[in-house]
Amino acid sequence: MSLLKDYRKVNVYCIDVITKNNILNDVQHGFHEAKSTETATHAFLENIQKATEKKINLTGIFFDLSQAYDVLDHKILLFKLHAYRIRGLVNQWFKSYLCNWKQYVEINYMENTSWISEKITSTLKETKGGVPQGSVLSPIMFLLYINDLPINIQRGRRTLFADDTNIQIEATNTNILNETIKEVMQQLSSWFYLNKLVISPHKTTAISFHTLQNKSNLKPEIAFQDMDIKYKNETKFLGFYLTEDVKWDVHIQHVCNILNKTTT
Repeated sequence: MSLLKDYRKVNVYCIDVITKNNILNDVQHGFHEAKSTETATHAFLENIQKATEKKINLTGIFFDLSQAYDVLDHKILLFKLHAYRIRGLVNQWFKSYLCNWKQYVEINYMENTSWISEKITSTLKETKGGVPQGSVLSPIMFLLYINDLPINIQRGRRTLFADDTNIQIEATNTNILNETIKEVMQQLSSWFYLNKLVISPHKTTAISFHTLQNKSNLKPEIAFQDMDIKYKNETKFLGFYLTEDVKWDVHIQHVCNILNKTTT
């Protein structure tokens, strides 16, 4: 039973099951063999380029999951592990690994600008969700938890890198674009609700991509659960600064600023 005594061996076992059975969704690029931020960015930009060249309206929605690793529901996670053929003793090992974690808050109290050496500590509370940060198992558990997200979206292109989620919706006219966005948002809302995940409303944004020659630049309303997703002229995705007119000026300037800091 050495497998169940060493979580690193459990990690190798899980990767082996995932690889042999081709379990991970193809649009997931995070912690995935032969994939990276480069493959995710290439797939994402290729979609934008094709749409803009054909003068098709394309709206990109960038979802930011709120405390993604900290809120995974243990029962749902164990069920999904079983569904993905991680069963029997290994599944029981995960159950034991996830349960009975406890946490507390520790702070230093400051008075009159002087730190008091005595620390103030809260009582221990059992964690009822989430996966331990820093563990080699955490990425695997998270990827399997959200693995069925893309297949629950029938319309729209998906690009995922771990918890960075982008949905691209394109249409030839305003009515179809509005209809598709509403349908995709309903599908996403249902999936997030059933899986007990939430998005960060202040970090989730949308961009209506267009070229300088295409003046339509449609920005239909995007409603997700009880919030409205706001449009921005630019955003950052997987390290790249993207603008609605599909230009690289902002990203190039950002790279130049970094290089200037390193050389001064």
